[in-house]
Amino acid sequence: MATMRTVRLGFIGCGRISAQHIKALANVPGAKIAALADVMPENIRLTKEVYPALADATEYADYREMLQSDIDGVLVLTPHALHYEHIHEALAAKKHVLTEKPFVTHPEQAREL
Repeated sequence: MATMRTVRLGFIGCGRISAQHIKALANVPGAKIAALADVMPENIRLTKEVYPALADATEYADYREMLQSDIDGVLVLTPHALHYEHIHEALAAKKHVLTEKPFVTHPEQAREL
């Protein structure tokens, strides 16, 4: 019998929308939120306070450092004007990406990605 591999995920942005993703991922076998990145340390602190299961998630002030870690993919949960930059850098780091809508703010960005 094959064992299921754990998929290690990182959040880029720990604002309000992240709560919905945390709750949804709690029901996905083999998914682990392993890293949290936010420019506001308070957002990470509050996220861990509300969701104690994330206590061992590695914290990053700069998402670029997180992209260099051993995570498998990221969820881009930042304001939409930042999506292109975050998606572009995550893909360049060979990470899988799930993003909130809107995907990007300009059609040429979508075509490039």
